[in-house]
Amino acid sequence: MLRNNLARLMVDRGIKTLHLSNETGIARSTITKIANNQSDKIGIDTINKLLGALDVRPSDFFDYIPYDFDFTFDVDFEDDSQSNEIPEEGWQWGTYPAYAFLNVYRNGSKIKTIEYSGSFDEEPMHNGFDMTLKPHIYLNLAKEAKDYKDNLKFLSTIPVQFQTDIKNILEVKISSYCESSNYLTPEVRIEIFPLVRDWKNENF
Repeated sequence: MLRNNLARLMVDRGIKTLHLSNETGIARSTITKIANNQSDKIGIDTINKLLGALDVRPSDFFDYIPYDFDFTFDVDFEDDSQSNEIPEEGWQWGTYPAYAFLNVYRNGSKIKTIEYSGSFDEEPMHNGFDMTLKPHIYLNLAKEAKDYKDNLKFLSTIPVQFQTDIKNILEVKISSYCESSNYLTPEVRIEIFPLVRDWKNENF
């Protein structure tokens, strides 16, 4: 996984997007995408201009770890033990088990899958005529997984600067899932990486 440090470098130097755009001739929207690590491809000419304007080396501009990541996300709607409904209106909502799986790849081959579990809580929102649902999604590292300790150890090796990017991958996946199912924008609370208390509990 490759990421750039443009946002941090701009803060360190007190440079605003407007000024960097003027200095390099790169569109402000492009700089914003690059700074947010939302651009899959950055041209060599663009990189050269940014390095020159910031007066940094490629090793300062980029960080790398030898892994790639993707997520799968799903909700078990068959478990309706905490569902509610108003049959005459055709309305139904509830709280369901939610799961996510972080797939880890190295050199194109999957080497690990890390499981997360939690809940998908549908909050009914009435507009006077109809009801829409706002999801509240909570996910944590699945402690019941047989490889929980190994997962903790692996996640603790991921540098902090990559953790936000990995969390964003899951948040985008969840948002896409909710949008395709006609939900309102979800409220998401997820702990992708172990907290200090988790490490202490396992005597790391």
